[in-house]
Amino acid sequence: MSLRPKTQLIRIKYDETSKGYDELYSAEQIEKYEAVSSIIAVAKGLLCDAGAGTLLLAEYMKEKGLDNNYSYIVAFDVSQGMLEKARARARRLGVEAKVELLVGDIENIPLRSNVCSLLTSFTVIDLTDNPRQALNEMERVSKLLIVSLLKKAQSMKTANLRPGRKIAETSKDIIFVRTG
Repeated sequence: MSLRPKTQLIRIKYDETSKGYDELYSAEQIEKYEAVSSIIAVAKGLLCDAGAGTLLLAEYMKEKGLDNNYSYIVAFDVSQGMLEKARARARRLGVEAKVELLVGDIENIPLRSNVCSLLTSFTVIDLTDNPRQALNEMERVSKLLIVSLLKKAQSMKTANLRPGRKIAETSKDIIFVRTG
């Protein structure tokens, strides 16, 4: 897969930090999952996790009993290091048969249109070269989106990007839901 220079730098950064990612960011990620758990609980079918990282969302869902509605989870990330951690987590959780891990770029999602029942993307769109393109791609593959943006990024390149209706704020993120 050919990546834009910025995306290649993001890949390198996350490959390097993948070993300690959970220790550094799991509490912050869980705060976001808690804020949207009621939406995750009611959607059914195929869940797509854009920028899945180490598969923390799947672990959270399994622990809370929110994974039963989903027949399958497609989790993708640009970082091979993160996906290696995700693969290990899927084995540990016993969900490897229910999870597909893909190398993928959120600005060019490697899925067909309208395939996802729900697409989640937590603090990924802020890292893209083209946030509007990333949002368009997410809308292409799913009509129900949960997207979080960093609060501090709202004053920068994503300031005019409204990926839906604001439904929550966490310590560092603003979370939106979009249905279409």
